[in-house]
Amino acid sequence: MNDQRICLIRHGQTTWNKERKIQGLEDIPLNETGYQQAKDCGEALLKAGWSGCKIVSSPLTRALETARCIGEVLGISEIGIAENLKERDYGTASGKPKDFKGRKIEFSEEQYQNVESWEHVQKRMERCVTQIAEQQKDDVILISHGAAISALLDKLSKGAIDPSCHVLQNTSVSILLYREGRLELTQCDIQAEDVRKLKF
Repeated sequence: MNDQRICLIRHGQTTWNKERKIQGLEDIPLNETGYQQAKDCGEALLKAGWSGCKIVSSPLTRALETARCIGEVLGISEIGIAENLKERDYGTASGKPKDFKGRKIEFSEEQYQNVESWEHVQKRMERCVTQIAEQQKDDVILISHGAAISALLDKLSKGAIDPSCHVLQNTSVSILLYREGRLELTQCDIQAEDVRKLKF
């Protein structure tokens, strides 16, 4: 059985990204830059041979809009939805200024409430991506969010990709393999101009 490829993509830029606000489950759409990033990412994926794949997205608008832009370029009209590809729930911290660099932040209950733990994000993302891989059987493109993807990459890399300082760029691409029931990270945080040069 051939290894199954999974292309994991962070959504395009939103106004909150530009303004450096914590963006959890708030349903913020792409801005003009975000739409262009998504189209550029789609063009890069087309040149890298990702046409004909299934696309599955987080239900949040910024991810869905990214998925649809990429799908339009790749000639894929049907977009699947996976609830557990959504962003980390930042609870009452959502919308606050992002005054920290990385993603692996633990918030005190005294300051902010109802923030999803890093470990919970890791577990639900690993479970969700694994389930999608098992259901699809073929290569698949997944659209998710910065903290959610970072949590999974942190776990798969056993901490080598340090999310306390490493920040995924909008529409950056990470490549996973699903092999013998396990997810493996092969490439991380690739920008669109470099995606088109890759031979998968």
